[in-house]
Amino acid sequence: MANQFDLEQGIMSCWGVTDELNLLLEELMENQAFTQDQAANFVLGLAAIYDSKFEKLNRTFEDFLKQYYKMSNELKQARIELHDMHYELEAIENANEELSLAEIFDEEELKLEDEFGFR
Repeated sequence: MANQFDLEQGIMSCWGVTDELNLLLEELMENQAFTQDQAANFVLGLAAIYDSKFEKLNRTFEDFLKQYYKMSNELKQARIELHDMHYELEAIENANEELSLAEIFDEEELKLEDEFGFR
């Protein structure tokens, strides 16, 4: 799976097209020995290289997005589960608060009576 670093590296790699086009222009201007065929081959070669680089970058970007959305959905699911657990805990706490001290005392008294056989 692609990560953010892979995506950044792919983008930086593609920026090299401008450097290579500037190199080609410099060579064409300084070196009159280039024929039209040689210059065309150079440009076609660059086009093929950058077509491949951009295709690879696009695949990396798609992989990165798949991973991002998968993790985003997992996070959403975890938030929903945490939210549900929060409400369940709150309901338990509310139910416990509804028991009055007298009820708790009565329950404990009954337990003791049962334990020691006072009934």
